Amino acid sequence: MCQKTIINSPSGGSIDFRIGNVTWMDIGPIGGVRLFNVGGPPSGGRHVCWNDDQFLALCDLSSIRFKTDVNPFNSGLNLIKRLRPVSFNWKEGGKPDIGLGAEDVAKVAPSFTFTDSKGEITGAKYDRLNILLINAVKEQQKQIATLLTSNAALNARLRVVEKALRRKAGSARRRR
Repeated sequence: MCQKTIINSPSGGSIDFRIGNVTWMDIGPIGGVRLFNVGGPPSGGRHVCWNDDQFLALCDLSSIRFKTDVNPFNSGLNLIKRLRPVSFNWKEGGKPDIGLGAEDVAKVAPSFTFTDSKGEITGAKYDRLNILLINAVKEQQKQIATLLTSNAALNARLRVVEKALRRKAGSARRRR
């Protein structure tokens, strides 16, 4: 049974409680956004905020103003190739599903996993995999552009060779 707690006022302050694996929730405004941090200090866990309808919703802060030490992240296709999607049945309830084994993800890209308070890997950050897919598509687009250029060059060479062969065949017929 899922226990529900309703917070009906988006006013600041701090609320400490426990529901499932949410051990605390800090409520406060950050840059005009009503920000809540679930499960850990602001640098970890997931953020939830009030949406336009005044309901709590997951939100990942994207503004550069919330970040330091910003560097390009270029991994993509190489990591995607090493991930191993699996089909499985959940132990609780037995429902079939698909996904990734977080332990497998940790071997490939540890920053794409979460751990519990004991340091054990508990899940994959599926929302972060979109970044890998963006980079993988960019890499494939470069590969496609290279192949198109190479193909065009080969076609041009082929036309020259075919034209030369036609000329040679034509002159051989005329000599007979």
